[in-house]
Amino acid sequence: MKLNKLAKELNISCDQEIEITALNTLSDATSHELTFLENKKYVSELQYTKAAAVFVKEEFKNMVPSGTVALVCDEPYVALAHASAYFAAKVVELEGKDAQIGKDTTIMPNVNIGKNVVIGDNFTMGVKDAVLASDFLACNRVLGYHYDTFGYIEIDKPKAKAKFDSQLKSLKLLNIGESMMVK
Repeated sequence: MKLNKLAKELNISCDQEIEITALNTLSDATSHELTFLENKKYVSELQYTKAAAVFVKEEFKNMVPSGTVALVCDEPYVALAHASAYFAAKVVELEGKDAQIGKDTTIMPNVNIGKNVVIGDNFTMGVKDAVLASDFLACNRVLGYHYDTFGYIEIDKPKAKAKFDSQLKSLKLLNIGESMMVK
């Protein structure tokens, strides 16, 4: 979301068209993230922030480092709370394809399932269902995990990869305890 559009939604003056991708702390924010300073206790962190913009009270605006936009407001913490609504993931997707639920799968009455969801057989997604889900979501790269953790969900790794390869898709299988960075 563009910073100037977000600021306008929050009734804060700003003409900078920087793309804001997330919210973060003063010390961890990056050049596309938004943060805040409310408590004087953290004012020493302000000079080192790499944030694109920071919600601050009038008294701190001159302490905001160059390269970071000062979004002056009366209550920075409240402004950040309101801004968080624009970055929150949708709880249930309402537009798209109807959910597909596999055999022998029970959905409890208190569970809401939105659009663009595929749930495999027996509460887990087998290779066949994973290929179907990747078609359903128009996705050609799939990350497989939580397999081989107990007998019920063991897979034949070479066979699973071959199935994806035959559909011109790639399947990355993480080993138990393995992790990877996804950008």
